[in-house]
Amino acid sequence: MDLAEFIPNTQEAHAIAAHLPIGLSVFGVILVVAALLLRTERDVLRWAACAAYLLLALTAYIAVRTGEDSRSEVAGTVPKAIWDIIDDHESMAEYVWMFGIGTAALMAASAITKGTPRKLMGIATVVAALAAAVWVGLTGHHGGTLVYQHGIGIPFDQAVEWRINPPETDRAAPELSEKEKAIREEDLITIFDIDPAEAEKISYLRDVAPLMVEVCVECHKEGDLDSEYDMTTAANIIKGGEKYGASVIPGKPDESTLIKYVRGALLPQMPEDEMPLLREEVHMLRLWIYAGAKDDSQSVDE
Repeated sequence: MDLAEFIPNTQEAHAIAAHLPIGLSVFGVILVVAALLLRTERDVLRWAACAAYLLLALTAYIAVRTGEDSRSEVAGTVPKAIWDIIDDHESMAEYVWMFGIGTAALMAASAITKGTPRKLMGIATVVAALAAAVWVGLTGHHGGTLVYQHGIGIPFDQAVEWRINPPETDRAAPELSEKEKAIREEDLITIFDIDPAEAEKISYLRDVAPLMVEVCVECHKEGDLDSEYDMTTAANIIKGGEKYGASVIPGKPDESTLIKYVRGALLPQMPEDEMPLLREEVHMLRLWIYAGAKDDSQSVDE
């Protein structure tokens, strides 16, 4: 069954499904503790807790399925360091439904047994319920890190706006460790030193425009604009999209949004869902921008 048939936006479907196990894991602990403390003849609370954990297992399974669909949508668009977090999150999520089934089984056993076995099963259920809540919490934390720190699962336009102009928060963003900085730098396309003399030789008409046609113009052209960004002329490339402003800062290649996107410093890395640019192609664009992003396409062919 393809869940996307019922909820077309798989990322929204995953967000909905992923929050249900979190709520159920907390509610389940309350039911389990109440079932042990409040003795009733028919064990209504015990069976209610059992049902809650079976529902947790079901919603966790749905969350995994929708997560797999969401994963396919971002495949190839994020650096390896972020992809590793996605892998960890997915691996942890695979065990959530097991916690649900296990806790439900223990609670059912405590409901049908008597005497000492009943007490032992009750204690085991409390331990399992607490373990499930902790595991679900850690899994949810990984998911929150992907959304709120890396923009994974945020609609494209919102993600770009969020990364370029991060929302103000009461707390400053945590400093990256040297190891984290090194890992992130490894994910980016390597850049070379710029030779000013070499930069002056780069031609928009001869060098830049053909590359734009090959990898960018298909999506960024008049009548078919992604992010309202027309890349069919040098002037429009520099101007950028209407939503996010200038994409090229003449003389400052590494501060230009265009370079940040093709290197992978801003996500999704461009060209989206395609092979990244070669280091030499990124270097050529940086040289063109360094030399002033000049437009020689208006020159008359001799």
